[in-house]
Amino acid sequence: MFRNWLQQWRRRRSGIYFRYFDGQRVRYGDPLQLYRAFVHHPANLAVLAPAVDEQKEPETSQFLQAICEIFGLWRYDPVAGRGLTDAEILGVVDQFYRYLDEVKKKLGPGLTSLPPTAGESSGSKGRRP
Repeated sequence: MFRNWLQQWRRRRSGIYFRYFDGQRVRYGDPLQLYRAFVHHPANLAVLAPAVDEQKEPETSQFLQAICEIFGLWRYDPVAGRGLTDAEILGVVDQFYRYLDEVKKKLGPGLTSLPPTAGESSGSKGRRP
């Protein structure tokens, strides 16, 4: 019990986990793992996404089902009174992409090679080949 609480406290404090609500509780997910699952999902979510904007079926239902699998969400069940509505599920995806954009901005441009300098280096002055 204490170990679980300590792990959750460390996750919250570290800020490296994506935090989202699954309909019953707050969850923390590894953003890289979630991103890989999103990109490599068999449903090919990049192809389905434009159909979701146009509310086409069955593509929208397939997209929502894939998101539920990736993030561990449940679609709203009126009988049980639990789960997330379709709009809330899409909100988790939107929140995830905003989180990724924020992380990218914090990290900066990344490691890149510097362009070569036009002048001679100080060590080669005065030497002739």
